[in-house]
Amino acid sequence: MTVMRVERVVYGVTDLDECTRFFEDFGLTPVGDDGPGTRFATQTGQVVELRSADDPNLPPAVQEGSSLREIVWGVDTQEALDKLAMNLLSDRSIYTDADGVAHTWTRPGSASASRSASRSPGG
Repeated sequence: MTVMRVERVVYGVTDLDECTRFFEDFGLTPVGDDGPGTRFATQTGQVVELRSADDPNLPPAVQEGSSLREIVWGVDTQEALDKLAMNLLSDRSIYTDADGVAHTWTRPGSASASRSASRSPGG
């Protein structure tokens, strides 16, 4: 299995408008309008997702205020993702969402997930 790259980072933020402006000023353009918060895609397809810090669908915060809530890693193949998920099941629970992303928790309590690496912007 090869971890190819970070596919998505998800932040819980206390001021969605201010954080959206920050990433726009940074040069990212919002994409899609299909869910809560704001999503940005880089030119190579990675996603930065901003959601309200009190969104009940976010993983729990490990600190107060705006913070990183989940990192989604891209692996090279679906077969590698399936193998990784099976290995993770040996010592923790995981769940796979409708998009095929396998979610779990790291030892310090942070959310982590893996998926097959995307080849398209915003994937």
